[in-house]
Amino acid sequence: MIRYLIFLLAALLPFEAFAISAEDVMKKSQAAFLYQGKDFKARVMMKLISKSGQERIREMTMLRKNYGETGGDQKFFMYFFQPADVKDMTFMVYKYPAKDDDRWLFVPAINMVRRIAAQDKTSSFVGSDFTYEDVSGRDIQDDTHALVKEEKLAGKDCYVIKSTPKAGDVDYSYK
Repeated sequence: MIRYLIFLLAALLPFEAFAISAEDVMKKSQAAFLYQGKDFKARVMMKLISKSGQERIREMTMLRKNYGETGGDQKFFMYFFQPADVKDMTFMVYKYPAKDDDRWLFVPAINMVRRIAAQDKTSSFVGSDFTYEDVSGRDIQDDTHALVKEEKLAGKDCYVIKSTPKAGDVDYSYK
């Protein structure tokens, strides 16, 4: 009788008790994007659309190299090759798990390397709406994450997460 009661209680528990947490989704997402394999190379197109609908395209190559175990140090590079005003511009990040990342931007038009200080990580990334932190990554523990929606797309589990910054050092209330 006791076994039957335990089984019945377990069967009647809400399914949410077994659902994945928003923080777990973020950890898996970050591991898949930032730490999958030892290295990464991608050719990327960034489309910037103004309020008036005017489009600007930026094309770049992204390179990443991981050092050590998952979640360890990384070197991350973005080489721009289109349009002419950003051609040969290079953004470089050394990511560290236990301290602020080191960021630099090479501006070929004036032959200058500019260090992006930790407090400048929320400034505009090469004239886009993105910040340096958006491009190089934000620590999961810097935000509170909530699962907004869960669904299947093409047979795969998909999640919509609302991430709210814990500190007021960013220019948005959530993402």
